[in-house]
Amino acid sequence: MNASDTLSIAQETLRKWQSDYDYTSGLSPADMSDNDLAINDLPTSSEGSSFLGDIFAWLGNLGTTFWVIILVLLLAIVAWWVMRHMEWHKKKAGENDDDDDEVVDNIYEIDDYATPIDEAVARGDWAEAVRLVYLATLRRLDDDGRIHWEKYKTPMEYVDEADSESLRLLTLHYLLVRFGHYPADESLYREMERLREEIVKGGDHA
Repeated sequence: MNASDTLSIAQETLRKWQSDYDYTSGLSPADMSDNDLAINDLPTSSEGSSFLGDIFAWLGNLGTTFWVIILVLLLAIVAWWVMRHMEWHKKKAGENDDDDDEVVDNIYEIDDYATPIDEAVARGDWAEAVRLVYLATLRRLDDDGRIHWEKYKTPMEYVDEADSESLRLLTLHYLLVRFGHYPADESLYREMERLREEIVKGGDHA
């Protein structure tokens, strides 16, 4: 068999294989799996680097003026927050001071206690009468130099200063009515007046 016969047989075999299987359609993209497509769709490292580079380049082009403005705005926001915080604390402190004024009785809130005591007795406000008798007593002791009145001293400190058993009893009655909400009546008021007279005379030392 010569070479031309061999070539003819090989060509015939090749045509037979081509007719049995379509290599072009077999390698078409339609036959690729979903995973292959997903992998092909991912950006390459050079694409990601280019994207980040574009962002940094854009930020760099904003200029110094832009960043100065941003810094000033941030500082303004911080300053505003600090001021609001300080105002809130001042407000709370003021509220607490007002509460203290309501609780702590000032013996110098009234110049002459006789009139308001008589008015409280006339309307039957025995709790107020008891409070006023106690304050009037402290006022007299402070005027006489037997105690040194200060707003934030405790009532029992005045008892120690005056060294008075009558003042101790007067103070206990006052504390029970003023802060313990003990019910006051006319008899308690009369007892307060009796104790005050003893204290003013100064003959009741413990």
